[in-house]
Amino acid sequence: LLACLYHPGRDLCSDYYYTSNPPTIISSGWSGDIVLCRRRQEKEVQPITGAADIRCVKTFDLSKMGPDRLDKLADEAVVYLSLEHP
Repeated sequence: LLACLYHPGRDLCSDYYYTSNPPTIISSGWSGDIVLCRRRQEKEVQPITGAADIRCVKTFDLSKMGPDRLDKLADEAVVYLSLEHP
């Protein structure tokens, strides 16, 4: 499960592509933006919706975070990883 949620050292665009240009930002916070994306592996058309599944992807720029923010982000990650979404 963790491998599906956390991609260290990988660029967002290697696994996902934005649904629009510029990217649709659905939320912003102190640690980054949440953008609408599609997984590159799921470009095939879904029979019911007519579109590939849209994902909400939270982005982080770790280079802009100090030690205090990294600690807060680690706490936030524990909460995210404990959630189960349908």
